[in-house]
Amino acid sequence: MTTASPGPLKRQALVLAIIGSFTLVTAVPLDALAQDGRPKRGLLDWLFGQKRQPQQMDVIELPTRKKPKVKKRKTNGSITTITTSDKQPVVKNPDARHVLVVGDFLASGLAEGLQVAFAEDPATIIDSRTNPASGLVRDDYYDWPKNLRTSLAEIKPAALLVMLGSNDRQQMAINGTKEKFDSPAWNEAYTAVSYTHLRAHETRGNRV
Repeated sequence: MTTASPGPLKRQALVLAIIGSFTLVTAVPLDALAQDGRPKRGLLDWLFGQKRQPQQMDVIELPTRKKPKVKKRKTNGSITTITTSDKQPVVKNPDARHVLVVGDFLASGLAEGLQVAFAEDPATIIDSRTNPASGLVRDDYYDWPKNLRTSLAEIKPAALLVMLGSNDRQQMAINGTKEKFDSPAWNEAYTAVSYTHLRAHETRGNRV
C-alpha cells in the first residue's frame, strides 16, 4: 500500500500555518513589552537571549586627613607659642627646653617634622636655623661656624641637631688648591673640618 504525497495546495497550506504560528509566538511578547514600558526585544534576542548590561560598582571615597600647618613661631617676652591651623595655639612654658636644628635641606625637613610632633608639648620648643643649599665645603657661600655661634648665643639650646653633607659632593679648596670630591686629600680635610665643628659645639656645653 502506498501513501500519496501531499499536493501543492496542501504544502502551501502547511507552510502558511507554520509561518502564522511563528509570527504569533514572536509578536505577542513584543506587544506586551511595549505596553509594559520596557524596551522592545527583537527576534534575535528571543532566540539567543538579550545581553545583560554590566553592573556599575559603587565608588567609595575614603576621607582624607588634612595635615595641620605649622606657622612661624612667635615669641613674646619669655612665653613662646606655636600655632596650628586646626587647633588652638599651645602656650609654651617659660622654662621650656629649646632644641636647635641646623643644617641643609634635610635639616629643614627634620625641623618641620619635629615642630609638628612637639606642637602640643608645652615643655619643648623646636628652633630651626637651616640653609637648604649650604654645607661644610663652601664656607664662602655660607659660613656655618660663624652663623652657628650666633644661633647658640641667641637660643642657648638644651640640644643641638646637625644635618650637613648632602650638598658637599663637590670640589673643596685646600691650601689654595681645589681637590676633587672623594680624593684622599678631600676625605682627610673634610673629616678634620667635621670633627672640628663637633668638638667646638661640645666644648660649649651643647649636646650634639
